[in-house]
Amino acid sequence: MSTAVRKIVVILTGIILIPIIVFTALEIHQVKENEKMMQEIYLRQLEAVLFSINQYSNDVFTGFANKLEVYNPKRTSTEVLTNMVSDYKGVLAVHFRDVNSDSSFTIKSRENQILSNILEEIEGEYEKEKERLVRYQRANFMKIEPIQSAYQNDDVYLLAFVIEPAREHYYFCIAVISGLEYLETFLVPKVQQVADEGFVIRFTQLNQSAVVYQTGEPEQEKFYAKTLWLLPDYMLEISIKGETIESIVAERSQFNLMVIGGVTILLMMGAWLIFRNIKKEVQLAQTKSDFVSNVSHEIRTPLALISMFAETLLMGRAKSEAKKMEYYDIIVKETSRLRNIVNKILNFSQIEANKKQYHKQTQSLNQIVDEVLNTYSFHLQNKGFEFSLDLADYDLPIKADKEAITEAIINLLDNAIKYSPTEKEIMIRTARAGKHGFVSVMDKGVGIDRKKKSQIFDKFYRVTDGDIYKVQGAGLGLSIVKHIMDAHDGTIEVDSEPGKGSTFKLIFPLDQNKA
Repeated sequence: MSTAVRKIVVILTGIILIPIIVFTALEIHQVKENEKMMQEIYLRQLEAVLFSINQYSNDVFTGFANKLEVYNPKRTSTEVLTNMVSDYKGVLAVHFRDVNSDSSFTIKSRENQILSNILEEIEGEYEKEKERLVRYQRANFMKIEPIQSAYQNDDVYLLAFVIEPAREHYYFCIAVISGLEYLETFLVPKVQQVADEGFVIRFTQLNQSAVVYQTGEPEQEKFYAKTLWLLPDYMLEISIKGETIESIVAERSQFNLMVIGGVTILLMMGAWLIFRNIKKEVQLAQTKSDFVSNVSHEIRTPLALISMFAETLLMGRAKSEAKKMEYYDIIVKETSRLRNIVNKILNFSQIEANKKQYHKQTQSLNQIVDEVLNTYSFHLQNKGFEFSLDLADYDLPIKADKEAITEAIINLLDNAIKYSPTEKEIMIRTARAGKHGFVSVMDKGVGIDRKKKSQIFDKFYRVTDGDIYKVQGAGLGLSIVKHIMDAHDGTIEVDSEPGKGSTFKLIFPLDQNKA
């Protein structure tokens, strides 16, 4: 590891670990403060839950009052109003008093003696409440206000409000409510929903000191209580299900310490990954440097040959036509070689910039392979290679960019040539495997160590041991082949053994419309 890499790793490790150590120490020191803070948070949470249930209760009855306003008691039949009131279980009756004329009428959902007594009591009463609620209504605010009644011991409550149907009349309304029915119909379902989130909630009737409803058996005696806004003789009480706040806070602190420990481990792993990545980047930088050196050598060789033979021809040193043709042939071949090197670098540059585009059309894999061999056969023979071509007897249609597939096959042939110093034999074959077609290039070269198979498709990668290292190249060929195959939804299979050669197989999905 270089000194620069070591310094970076030490700095990053310090940046990661120091805050964690400090934060852990503070967390241990502030456990009691956290407990107090958590108690306040939980109490606020409980208060918010109670507030939401009270608000829901108020909203339910406000919805009922708004419906009365929409129905317009002045223009709606008694039967329709009676049906509407009956739909709201817990509402025994609604007494309407016209604020302007002081005329009144009552809609009942049922008949009983207590209800009759209550309606006699409220006739003409509650003038102060009427004036106050009318002022609220004129300010476009409908307020629901519970009013005292002598019948609350019988679980009957009075709720006063004012409606203004169609902006024509103000009606001072008093709804007669059965407390328990209202709770069971509208609030119990809401309470059950809230209790599922980890609470025990109950309703207690104060004048009887009795629990009238409870969502479950409490495991502790501490309840936080609020009076129901609309039913003042009922208390709404809430407690956390299971553990106490103190035990929850202790568990939370313990959990926080465990999380900090876990995060510390993860960050240590992150530091290790950073170290690996930095080391990899340094190696990549070295590889890029080697790449520039190799490419420079690769380009320099054909340029030197082209320059030398062009200069020879220019100076008239080739005395015979045969020599001139030989020199021309060398210049053409070296130019082609130079062009291939430049094209490979340009293609790789486009791939790196995500600008490489492929124009796919239905192509015959057999035809592409055959054309490559027709063009490349002279180069193979010139290098002293014997080759065989075994094309499938049936067509292998694929959706592909012809130039890209040609380039991929040529790259495999180039590799086979480079890494077959003694056994100069190459076999090319096409065939079908299910819904796929493939072309394989087999050589009897030096082969690839099993441990290095996963690296050969990395950009700039070249084997760095043995005689293979002496082979010139840029380390881009197989990387480009991998990109081409990925772009064509294909795969590459490699079967290789050191000293016995390699087989590279390019597998393509067949065009099912043509297959």
